[in-house]
Formats: sequence, structure tokens, C-alpha cells
Amino acid sequence: MTTDELLSKISVIFEEKLRAEIRPLTEEIQGLKADVQGLKADVETLKTDVQDLKADVETLKANFKALHTEVETLKVKVEALKVHFETLNTEVETLKVNVQNIQLHLENVTDKNIWILAENYMPAAQNYTKEKARIDALETDVAVMKKVIQTHSEKLSRIA
Repeated sequence: MTTDELLSKISVIFEEKLRAEIRPLTEEIQGLKADVQGLKADVETLKTDVQDLKADVETLKANFKALHTEVETLKVKVEALKVHFETLNTEVETLKVNVQNIQLHLENVTDKNIWILAENYMPAAQNYTKEKARIDALETDVAVMKKVIQTHSEKLSRIA
């Protein structure tokens, strides 16, 4: 065997061994490429998700600002209601005092005056009841007297 043939055989053996050793590396690189492709797809998905999250966060910020404005408006209204409520409480207290004064007046003055009127009315009513028959008789007598006087007046007018 010549040197060239030997070199050629060594070269072939060396290439086979090199290829045998490179083959797992190539397979690993192919696996890494596939993993990198998967990672790229995942990163793209993450980018999309991040964009969606950013949009959601912006929406939440806008909603929070609107909510904050509404809460501030409600605070102002609640403060106004507190003032109104305090005014109403003051007015209710005034009304309570007035009602109490009215009740005292009714009890001490009006009831007393009604009692005095009733005391005076009862004897007068009893006298009226007793005298009713007599008054009725007097009215009947007066009616008869009117007729008699009228009749006499007519007779006198004819005579004269």
C-alpha cells in the first residue's frame, strides 16, 4: 500500500469517525433548532399576551380614573347630605320642642278652658232641657195670640 492509499484510507476512517462523532452533535443542534423554534413561537405568544395585558392595564387605568372621579363626586354629595342631615336634625329638634310646647299648652290652657266651658254649659243645658216644654208651650201660645190679634185687627178694620 502506498502512502496515498494509506492516507486515503486514514482519511476515510477519520471522516467516518468524525462523522460518527459529529452526527450526535448535529442531532443535538437539530434538537436545539427545534427548541429555539418552539421558544420563538412561545416568545411570540408571550409578546401577544403582553400586548393584551398592556391594553387591559390601560383599560383598567381608564376605569380606575372614572371610578375615582365618581368616588370624589360621591364624597362631595355625602358631605352635602351630612350638612343637610344636620340641618334636618336641628329642625326636627325644633319641631320636637314646638310639639312639646303645644302639648303643654293643650294640657294646661286649652283643656282647662274646655273644662270651664263644660262646667258652665252643663247647668245651662240642663236648664234648657227643663224649660224646653215651657218654651214650646209659650211658642204655641204666642202663635195662637198672633192669630187672635190678626183676627181682631181684621174685625176692627171692618168696623171702622
